[in-house]
Amino acid sequence: MLATKFVSAFIVPPGIFFLLILAGVAIYQRRRRLGMRVIIGTFAALYLLSTPWVSYRLAAIAETSPALNPDTLSLDAQAIVVLGGGRRPGAEEFAQSLTVNNSTLARLRYGAFIARRTGLPILVAGGTPFGEGASEAQLMSSVLSREFSVEVRWREDKSLNTEENAAFSAPILLADGVRRVYLVTDALHMRRSVRMFKDAGLDIIPAPTTFKSVAEPLPWLLKIVPDGSALQRSSTVFHEIFGAWWYALRR
Repeated sequence: MLATKFVSAFIVPPGIFFLLILAGVAIYQRRRRLGMRVIIGTFAALYLLSTPWVSYRLAAIAETSPALNPDTLSLDAQAIVVLGGGRRPGAEEFAQSLTVNNSTLARLRYGAFIARRTGLPILVAGGTPFGEGASEAQLMSSVLSREFSVEVRWREDKSLNTEENAAFSAPILLADGVRRVYLVTDALHMRRSVRMFKDAGLDIIPAPTTFKSVAEPLPWLLKIVPDGSALQRSSTVFHEIFGAWWYALRR
């Protein structure tokens, strides 16, 4: 887990740009023109990926599963699987040391919405990063029960990544005769998640939420001004792209 996080930090923006700048400086010592081109190109890429105009378009390319029509949610599925998206420490306002982060909370909200519309049972998935504190699944189960009045039937609390989410959740569901499920996760994360859950033996109905490709109505000037949230959006897109490539290479 630690090694994966470390490597990931330097192959997706902004980490990759620090490596490229260092490479450009090193090249500049011997070949000034080439080194300067690398440095300028790196700053240009950093600028573009930091603009809302570029980051929204990248997200639109990566988000391939459309939103479900809430009026046509069917009982063709047998259960709902909600994937964890992280924890948040320092939840003093809830008298807790840990709670779910905003990404996980959005997924739980949508999972609860589908559960109320369909009456289907829920599985939550997410382990304990670095082996400390309550698992994501434990926190998710608590939030669904206390804040959404929806009870969790299954809890997969050993996984540390999406591949393990699928590998550990599938046997739990299949043991209860459940094969076809609504899969709830962020729209950007859906393509990779669907592939892994299908490979684990489940039939999937994608139920994406938190679409990052839906642009704010910004004036044109602000669309090309660097913004921290835009860079984070671009970084998430590249994280999903590299994650999908890595999974495909290992298959």
